[in-house]
This record gives sequence, C-alpha cells and structure tokens, in this order.
Amino acid sequence: MGFERWARGPGRSPAQDEAGLTPWEFEPALLADLRLGVASQALDDGQPERALVEAEQLLRRHPDDLQALGVVGRAAILVGDGDMAAAALSRVVGEDEANADGWSLYSLALTLGFRYEEGRLAALQAVELDPELAVAWHHLALAQERLGEELAARRSFRRAAALAPTVLPRPRVWSELTWARCLEAARDKLPLSSRLFYQRVPVCWRDLPAVEDLPDGATGLSPFAGAYASLPDDDGERLPECIVLFRRNLARGAADAPQLTERIFLALRTQAVGWMRGG
Repeated sequence: MGFERWARGPGRSPAQDEAGLTPWEFEPALLADLRLGVASQALDDGQPERALVEAEQLLRRHPDDLQALGVVGRAAILVGDGDMAAAALSRVVGEDEANADGWSLYSLALTLGFRYEEGRLAALQAVELDPELAVAWHHLALAQERLGEELAARRSFRRAAALAPTVLPRPRVWSELTWARCLEAARDKLPLSSRLFYQRVPVCWRDLPAVEDLPDGATGLSPFAGAYASLPDDDGERLPECIVLFRRNLARGAADAPQLTERIFLALRTQAVGWMRGG
C-alpha cells in the first residue's frame, strides 16, 4: 500500500472507494503522525525552531496531543523559552502524572524561567517516580543550587553522577588561581577587536545569574548563562558597566582547565561581538 495508504492520486482503487477518500485527501491520524515525525526528527537534528513550527501546527488540529506538547516543551527549552516549555509540559504531566521524564523536563523548564521552588518540587516528583533517573537528580540539583540549598544540591549532583558518571559528572570546584589563569588565557585568544573592547569594559564575577540582574522590563537572561552584560545606570552610556561571568555555569561540563578556558573565551567573545554590533 505504501504512499497510497494515506494519499490519493488521480486514480482510485476499490480500497480507496471503500475508505471514502477523495483524491489527495489525507487521513487525519496519519497526517498527524507524519507531522509529529517531522517535528521529532527536527528536534533530533538540532533544529528546535523547526520542531516548534511543526509541533505547533499539529497542536492547532490536535490541541491535546501529548507527544506534540512534549516536543514543544523540549524544543522551547533548547531555544531558551522557559515559559513556553513550562506551559506545554505542565499539560503533559497533568494528563500523565506518572511520567517521570515529563516531570524532569518540567522541572528544567521551570528553573529556566527562574521559578526555582516550583522546579525543585517538579524534580522531586520525578525522582520519587523513578529514583534511577539520573537527569531528574541533576535537574533537582540545579533548582536546589539556585535556591541556595548547597548541601542538598551537592547530594543531588552526586546522585546524578553516580547514576550517569559519563554524561553527568560532578561539577568541579576550581581555585581562584585557576579562574584567573583561565580568564587570562581566554582573553589572549580573543581577536583584536574583542581585546580592545575589554580594555574599555571590565570583567567581573558572580556565582549564578539572578532575576535582579535584569534591567526593569527586560527579558532574555537565562539562569544557565555563562555571561551577561551589566548595564550602566546612565541610559546614554554606549558600553556596559561590566561583563559578568557566572562561575558555576561556566564550570559546568568543563573537565579540565583548557575546557574551562574555552568556555570563558566563548562567553567573552559572544558578549563583545554582540555589543560591537549594537548592544
């Protein structure tokens, strides 16, 4: 049957007549499966924007499709839209309360939107449903860390690392000397235009981003950002007050000093290029 199973060409077979389909008419369920497959493949291919488009078109016809809502949730997390992700995933876990993976993703979406306490509770639900789900322990640790629950966060990071040591290793703690050397090495790697930018703009450090780092009415800061521009009080000033580097986010996933240097370099370069192109 193949393609004729769901699409009709110029001719009609007895089976087509029996199905009551007109030429080139699609069976809705099979069309939905096709669109969901395209959306899922786009997500797997690292194209979250396309996945969002496909999944949202599917949801216009099938607003309660949990798989499509899950694709929207995952894709929205990848593009940094915690609110969209949380809205989609809240419906997933609302319909399937025993879905540990769904609760884990929901936790990450909430944390991405600076809703740390809600993120912590969602992750706790996930690990209660599946104590062996390493990523849920990791997402729990991310929320706990941002709530200032240091001991609990360390325990959760350890649990995640014990379950998935290669994928989710425990965060390393770097000395002040290592941070200073890596920053110096990262600055040396920058192109000349970026080095000149940092001659005029200082670099400062914080552990993690916070909502108060955003100017009034501004959006776009992620709790997982490696760097952010601290804006001056004077609206007429054309340069940021400083470029803030967030230690814990930069350290995440850096197994050694060269990797840490590279993460700092990328954060510095991104901020400099953004400001030199107009802020």
